[in-house]
Order: sequence, then C-alpha cells, then structure tokens
Amino acid sequence: MMIVKSFTLDNVEYMVCDSTKGYVPMVAGIELLANRRLGVGADRVMIFTGTKQEPSFCLYYCAGTQNVPAGRANLLV
Repeated sequence: MMIVKSFTLDNVEYMVCDSTKGYVPMVAGIELLANRRLGVGADRVMIFTGTKQEPSFCLYYCAGTQNVPAGRANLLV
C-alpha cells in the first residue's frame, strides 16, 4: 500500500492510499497510520480498493472505525 495524496477539505484532513498493490493494513494499522503522534496523521483514511474501470473506496476514521455508509459530506471528496 502506498500513500497517494493527503489533503484538507472543510478542516478535515484526508489521506488517500492505494491498496491495489501490496499490503493492506487491518483496523489497528489504519489507526496507527492516522495517529498524529505515532503515524503520518489524518482525520480520515480513504483506501482505494477498485480498478480504473470500477473505482471503489473504503473510508476509515482516525480511530480505525470504518465509515459505513459514507455520509454525503465524505462522498463529495
């Protein structure tokens, strides 16, 4: 997995990761990655899980919990 982009929208920091190649972390790994003191740091972690033909994302909060379903504000990203 590689970090593709990090950006801020409406004071919420997003980290976009590509999981199509390589390792995909579980909940504890997402939580560590989003931690501002121990990891890279972000409010939300978006993991690209699809293909170019059929894009798909999983959205996680910084606590490692998955946002299901993604709210309207998150879908606008």
